[in-house]
Amino acid sequence: MTSLTSSLEREAKLEAPEGFTLPDIGDAVAGALVVDLADARFDTVYYDTPDLRLARWGITVRCRVGEPSSAGGAVGDDAVGDDAGRWTVKLPHEGGTSSSVSRTEVVLDASSRTVPDEVAGLVRGLVRGALLAPVAVLRTVRRRHEVRVDGGVVAEIDDDDVSVVHAGEVSERFREIEVELAPGATPGVLDTIVDVLRAAGASTAASASKLARALGDAATAVPEVVVPSVARDASLGDVAHAAVADGVTRLLRHDPGVRLGGDPEDVHQARVATRRLRADLRTFRDAFDGDAAESLRTELRWFAGVLGGVRDADVLLLGLRAELALMSADETAAAMALVTRAERGRDEPARALAGALDDDRYLALLESLVRFAQRPDFAGAAGDAAAARLPVVVDRQWRRLRKAVDALPADPAPAALHEVRVKAKAVRYAADAASAASGKPMARVANRAKGLQETLGELNDAVGSEQWLRAAVPDLPPDAAFVTGLLVARQRLRQAEAKAAWRGQWSRLVQARRRARA
Repeated sequence: MTSLTSSLEREAKLEAPEGFTLPDIGDAVAGALVVDLADARFDTVYYDTPDLRLARWGITVRCRVGEPSSAGGAVGDDAVGDDAGRWTVKLPHEGGTSSSVSRTEVVLDASSRTVPDEVAGLVRGLVRGALLAPVAVLRTVRRRHEVRVDGGVVAEIDDDDVSVVHAGEVSERFREIEVELAPGATPGVLDTIVDVLRAAGASTAASASKLARALGDAATAVPEVVVPSVARDASLGDVAHAAVADGVTRLLRHDPGVRLGGDPEDVHQARVATRRLRADLRTFRDAFDGDAAESLRTELRWFAGVLGGVRDADVLLLGLRAELALMSADETAAAMALVTRAERGRDEPARALAGALDDDRYLALLESLVRFAQRPDFAGAAGDAAAARLPVVVDRQWRRLRKAVDALPADPAPAALHEVRVKAKAVRYAADAASAASGKPMARVANRAKGLQETLGELNDAVGSEQWLRAAVPDLPPDAAFVTGLLVARQRLRQAEAKAAWRGQWSRLVQARRRARA
């Protein structure tokens, strides 16, 4: 059995009317040659929970068995063809266009007819205790066409006749055209091909996946956590509910990416979600049952700490690689010892995170967060008008920030400015949540608080990088130690720039705060 592999997929899906014929693509894409490939026949079994939890999050898990052959053959035969025994998980990914969607495609070649542990583990945070079982069987005859330019493949057009099989009988048939952009190809190629297909009579598919087409409304229903809209006449509980639901949604959406480990942004967003949830549960403590909120905050603190070890290592690595990109070839070669050391330093927190993701403690936390986001444990002032209570909520965080800034000396230490950053983040989150009912003035407060937070975050990262670099020097060869000295100087410059900028950010935040209260 091989390990999981992942890639970014960009494709468009179109519905083809009866009698539709593929048009000539060559006239639209300069220099294009369309090459017909062998037809493929395969069965695809989709797996989900009984309530279609994955489909409702826009995720599909499938096993495909088939045989590419122009001569046809028995559909569903084992161990033949490119897709024989291939398990695929498709995860939503930002970056689509008006005519296409982007998804992360994760593949495992395995002959198992039960969901392999590697695949189940990828979606465990969303599935939790629910059972993954077959929910649909689709039988496809695929006519494949490659679009080549100058001998290289830029896209594949798949013309699919799909049969939905239920209890051994075909219950529905439909025809779908898929256009998938090849890796490295210009995105405009896909849009051009789609335009040509539409002009020939094809139309945008009503469903984002074949599974959604097969299962209908049940597969496109809202996910298990929905962020409610907040009206101007909302209660404090309404605003608090929306804030918590937003954080839980963010954590769940990035959970598979954290498990996959391919994009540092997933760990970053999961950490933001845990920190923001803790802040929101504290900020809106007047609206929530104290025991329930505090229990969640305790568990979120634990998981945020586990994420923090990996995120700090990622920030260090990203910073090192960015600095090395500005150096000469000789300097970069000398500094690779630093990158290797930083990569090794990430291994231990990464192992701790992998263990936490499959720990019953984390899965129980997710289950509790989902239940809380669906039906918050309200108490106290939850029913009060948000317009009356939100100023009190934001003022509480503002006073803590103001007190911390007023206590700073003329040349504050990084540790003191880090405390200001933490409190600025609390103001940002409170103002951002309040802006849903209070409008643009409070949104500007949130934006200015974000600017202050990010400037002080740059300072904090530079301080941490300098400390790490200094600790690494004694064990490095002379050429690497010299380059490390250059990098330390750069971190000092970053710190000086942040120290020079933060008071300006603070002044703009104070002004925004005054306007919001006017």
